Amino acid sequence: MTKPRKTMSFPATQRKQLKSLESLRGIAALMIVFYHLSELLKVPLPNALDFISNKFWLGVPLFYTLSGFVIAYGYAERVNSANQRLKFYIARFFRIAPLFYTMLAILTLWTWGAHRQVIVFQTLILNITFLFGLVPGKHESVVLAGWSIGIEMLFYILFPLFAATIKTVRGVVAAFLIACCLSALVRWQMGQTFGSYGYMNLLTHLPFFMAGIGGYRIWQLNEFSQHRAGWLLLGVSLFLSLVFVFNIIPALNNLPRLIYLDLWALIFGALILSVCLVSFTPLENPVLRRCGELSFSLYLLHPMLMLTLVKLQLVGWLSAKLTNEWLVFASASLITFSLLWGLSNITYRLVEVPGIALGRRLARAC
Repeated sequence: MTKPRKTMSFPATQRKQLKSLESLRGIAALMIVFYHLSELLKVPLPNALDFISNKFWLGVPLFYTLSGFVIAYGYAERVNSANQRLKFYIARFFRIAPLFYTMLAILTLWTWGAHRQVIVFQTLILNITFLFGLVPGKHESVVLAGWSIGIEMLFYILFPLFAATIKTVRGVVAAFLIACCLSALVRWQMGQTFGSYGYMNLLTHLPFFMAGIGGYRIWQLNEFSQHRAGWLLLGVSLFLSLVFVFNIIPALNNLPRLIYLDLWALIFGALILSVCLVSFTPLENPVLRRCGELSFSLYLLHPMLMLTLVKLQLVGWLSAKLTNEWLVFASASLITFSLLWGLSNITYRLVEVPGIALGRRLARAC
């Protein structure tokens, strides 16, 4: 007789592990903000911090892996009927749309006010419907850094299918391998023809979502309990992360691009699973958890803030006042994060929280 599958429950030990995942989400957000300090704000990096511009773009794939895991944890057993799927779509839409639409409105008005340019109607429709991720050339969105949101929404659309078909270890392995093959094929075929769309599309990042879902299924098969094997998994994933980020073994960073992202998907999936199997004290930090709570606001607000600081010539002013590159970097980081933290707390309270609550009420009414 087949053992009945456990229904979702949220005992204290599981809630504690989910707080660790919140901290990982905060780390992912911080990685992206630091990456754009160099890329958008043009803060000169001291040589010792080159890894920020070389590796911190991986914050977005880490977000995707976390998304696969957390969405599976919350909904894998709750999207089996049409009504359940409708509730899921409503909840996820109102988690993303309110802040995204707020930024879309701000960017639309800013484009008109600053440049007297009107955003094309078709482009607005693609952004309002979150379908821009399917259209090369429109995939980067009107909202700065919004390309990743288009991919996330496409993942939500397909999630009930993934939840129904990926339930066993064998299914996890098969899904991940298929995702890797599709990702490699898309990057190989689109890289030369479609420019940035060769990277900024769902299929390219599908291994990360699958690694997240796979990590959840493995934890579920372990009955959501802790296991000392998690320490080995944590050690290996952290070691490999450090090896890649700091280029400790240069040959590994010269791996073909077609498999480089897939290896990171495995590392991120293993890391997420490991902190569910064991309690890792550094991730119980309340500041990191708060960064995780604010991560969506941190992500969507930081590009516009940085471009505003570029117009105010912040880096040039700091460079003239401070001769030491470390002081310039530290000062620019402190000013940017202070402003971003304050703004993100405001949008989280006034936009995200009410949007989430509305989504829950509408989902319960279905």
